[in-house]
Amino acid sequence: MAEEVPPELLLHIFASLSPKDSSRVCLTCKRWNTHWKDNTLWKRWHKQCLGGEPFPPLQRGDWRKSFKKDIKQLNSFSVVKDKLFFAIERNRHNIVLDLMTKNSFLTSVNKCPPKPGLGGGPYINALRAAATAGKLSMFRMLWEKVYFPERHESASDEEWAWKYRFDLTLQASVVHGNLAILQYLVEVSPYMRKHIRDFNSLLSDACKGKGDLNRITNTIEYLLQHGAELKHEQIRVALW
Repeated sequence: MAEEVPPELLLHIFASLSPKDSSRVCLTCKRWNTHWKDNTLWKRWHKQCLGGEPFPPLQRGDWRKSFKKDIKQLNSFSVVKDKLFFAIERNRHNIVLDLMTKNSFLTSVNKCPPKPGLGGGPYINALRAAATAGKLSMFRMLWEKVYFPERHESASDEEWAWKYRFDLTLQASVVHGNLAILQYLVEVSPYMRKHIRDFNSLLSDACKGKGDLNRITNTIEYLLQHGAELKHEQIRVALW
């Protein structure tokens, strides 16, 4: 009976299942096992469950391999914050959003006590992690859907900045030469525009940046254009 189902109908049926059904489908028969590996199925599940493109890009759209590799890696972590940082690094929007929705401590401004499977210590700065990794789309998603989905106009920019330590996020984008994230921060936050002028160590951090020379140069030029001043002492520290 299984051999008589047309390939198009078979794929349509498979599309209503999930990757968790792999074992049952693959063990049914050789033909089902072959069609279950169809790239269009795994591309759909990859985007629905993980978000983002296959990693690394050299896999040439091998959605199934990328999906299984990332899920295996995520399941290997016993601490939630480790799962979060891995998902940010991989640019897995849906995983990050799910983790931060289900675990309120990930966006808490308070220190969280050590708990099994959660980790502890200072609150988790997901924005800083995204800025460090240079994941602009991830950064925008965190900013717009997690941190400020319903921000009230009455709340001051400085108040939000203090709570979530935006100075660390700004510094991370500068140090790693992630100009696109720096530009986004300046666009959405008056506090950031002011901080560039007042935060004296930013240009020194940029001079000692970890990105390539072009990225470092572009970051420095951008900071200077937005009011940062490079003092003699900063030059000496940067060249040390």
